[in-house]
Amino acid sequence: MLLALALFAAFVFGLAPVIGDNTDTLEVALGRHVRALAGDIGERSVLRGDGLRKAEDYVRRTFEAAGLAVSEQSYEYKGRRVANLIADLPGAGVDAVPYIIGAHYDTVMGTPGADDNASAVAVMLELARRAAARPPGVALRFVAFTLEEPPTHATRHQGSRVFVRRMIEARDSAAGAIILEMVGLTTPRQEYPVFLQWAGYPKTGDFIAVVGNRRSRTFGEKVLAGMRRNPALPVESLFVWFNGWLLADTRLSDHAPFWDKGLAALMVTDTAYFRNPNYHGPGDKPETLDYAFMAGLVESLELALAELAGGGGRKGGGQNIGATAARRPIYSSSAVSCTPYGRICSWRRRRGSPCTGPCSQAGRPGPGRSSARWRSATYKFPCWWRCCRPLGECIAPCIAEGRLGRRRPQTHTKVRAPAPPAAR
Repeated sequence: MLLALALFAAFVFGLAPVIGDNTDTLEVALGRHVRALAGDIGERSVLRGDGLRKAEDYVRRTFEAAGLAVSEQSYEYKGRRVANLIADLPGAGVDAVPYIIGAHYDTVMGTPGADDNASAVAVMLELARRAAARPPGVALRFVAFTLEEPPTHATRHQGSRVFVRRMIEARDSAAGAIILEMVGLTTPRQEYPVFLQWAGYPKTGDFIAVVGNRRSRTFGEKVLAGMRRNPALPVESLFVWFNGWLLADTRLSDHAPFWDKGLAALMVTDTAYFRNPNYHGPGDKPETLDYAFMAGLVESLELALAELAGGGGRKGGGQNIGATAARRPIYSSSAVSCTPYGRICSWRRRRGSPCTGPCSQAGRPGPGRSSARWRSATYKFPCWWRCCRPLGECIAPCIAEGRLGRRRPQTHTKVRAPAPPAAR
């Protein structure tokens, strides 16, 4: 009787995990997680209060209620015990190298942290629950990271850095990591870093973004192939050189420690402060989120896991829900650096490139290529800043070439190159 009363009280105050919520829709379950973390608990900073500990307890109980085996990776920060929570799906082989699904559960001071990062924790928890009920056929390890936010961000105390460091020390490994970072907001207007503003990305913030580095390319293409089988959720992507140091905005989450140690990792995000005006502020509340968007992401990630398992569009042996949807072509070109700092735009030979024409029109049709000859492929050549006039004609397509993003039919179209500009 006392146990029943305790569970009832916990559910009333929103601090208990969702247990056996099969009658709930996915959107309802996601909303319940977000309200528990960002509403009932609120601020989850290591600097004050007990919100971080309460969030840790909530995440642990929810993992355990789903049937996952949970272990703590604890350490101290300024005399306070903190912990990453590691949850493994049952039935994985001892020697199986897992894929990691991760999200941080802390916040900065002064924000309830609904989008940052209760939205990602909610998606992770529901993905774990559904994966436990219908195993995807690959080894999975779910990790709730602590201390991602300042003042520990990018320091040795950051939870994901502790996790990666200890994994390497233990001679353990990961097949790849999918890090969820702010995944709950849609807006009518989307902003971008300055050098991506002309890259052809959507002007409306209704898509999910996947960001990877060069080492993560093969892993990322598999994940994207699965996610794009869900026609309800648009996906854009970007793969960067030099572990994102030329575009620091791409490093601001728990995937960066994996990149820095040479491990494949992707950040899945709604683009954070490029979309969310409430970033790190008191307005980041549960009622601002789009739970249908988040539910679509859970389903897309299930398809991505099925792709990694070699099952194509089948989720846990279920129906191929993407079989009737038009499959979007995926670019296979390399990423590009075409900025005032790099001042060079180069890429591998590839058919159907959207970048060849604009750069050729900028005055560099390529080494050994006559402007009067026919061309229909991409050639590696420098695209100097002085040739990029107007700005968008060269820089934007070059940057766009470095992503698996804006879909264009991969056709073999012959285009006559224009005559080179007259010598000055």
